[in-house]
Amino acid sequence: MRTKNLLNISVLLFFTALTAAIPFMSNAIFAVFNGLIYGPVIGFLMNLTANVLGNFVFVKILEMIDLKENDTKLKKHFASLKNVIDAVENQELGIMIGYMIPVIPTILINYHVAKIKLPWRRWFFYVTVGVAPSSLLYALGGDAVVAGNIKRIIVLFVVFVSITLLGSYFKRKKKK
Repeated sequence: MRTKNLLNISVLLFFTALTAAIPFMSNAIFAVFNGLIYGPVIGFLMNLTANVLGNFVFVKILEMIDLKENDTKLKKHFASLKNVIDAVENQELGIMIGYMIPVIPTILINYHVAKIKLPWRRWFFYVTVGVAPSSLLYALGGDAVVAGNIKRIIVLFVVFVSITLLGSYFKRKKKK
């Protein structure tokens, strides 16, 4: 029999945070798994904590790198990717939206946060608000699979597609 103990929660939390910290790697598998095993409430809290922690670690790593020295190299790598932060007039809102939309690589947002040296209290609020919707979607999705709730799965799918389309809209808006 499998048990839901602190060690299991810690391991899942670690892997969810690790995959959130690695650029271009999705933590969706672990996030859905969290909701699947621990239910929507604990799964959501695990996903939220892991996403904030993973992004925190990555921003700290970026801050250790001399961004000015590597700025031209990084800009070349990011040339093909458009930053949602510039697509909206309010920079803080852009940071939150950047964390919120799954199709926008968080490496862009974390790079921007590290580059502008955003105060940690403000960053913590922005990242928490930004990752909360996807953290909830994944936890609810995992729970819906276990419960066999087809209506909830369809609603979550429609919400996920809507968020993805919103991200595509911002990308197109930025290109113009």
